[in-house]
Amino acid sequence: MIIILSGEIGIGKSSVCRRVVEDATRLGITCGGIVTTKTPAGDITVSDIASGEQRLLAEQRCRPDRPNAGRYYFDPSAVAFGVAAIERGNAAELLLVDELGYLEIHGGGFASVISLISARDKPSLVVIRKALLPAFIPGFFPVSPVVTVTLENRDFITPQVMAQLFPVTDKAG
Repeated sequence: MIIILSGEIGIGKSSVCRRVVEDATRLGITCGGIVTTKTPAGDITVSDIASGEQRLLAEQRCRPDRPNAGRYYFDPSAVAFGVAAIERGNAAELLLVDELGYLEIHGGGFASVISLISARDKPSLVVIRKALLPAFIPGFFPVSPVVTVTLENRDFITPQVMAQLFPVTDKAG
């Protein structure tokens, strides 16, 4: 099952991902994949959930030699680092991919692992910004439920996300 975590830019999607990892780990669920963080300067780092290792993924400083999306210029070696973390994370009980965006729509960034995510038989949480859902839902994740993070729910939505990723089944009766 793939759950898409969506919302506006800066609303707290990555924070929800980190809380999901904390809750899952506390329950003994193995987690892998990537989570991103904005630096105080506004650049973006990517972290391997399993190892904790981190790289500078994208910076706002103009780098014409690098792929860009909007104001961000992406480091190809950090993208490769993220792809490798997602591939390793595929073995975990929960795979998180924070986030898919403009680069992936056009075949770049983490696009090479979309088929891996789609083929999983274990839960995955994929972050996609609200404005980009129309590009991903019909083509890449046609039947995936979407959980929207808002200012009002971001601090208490984690249990809802966990319940969708790991539904409790009543085996009695």
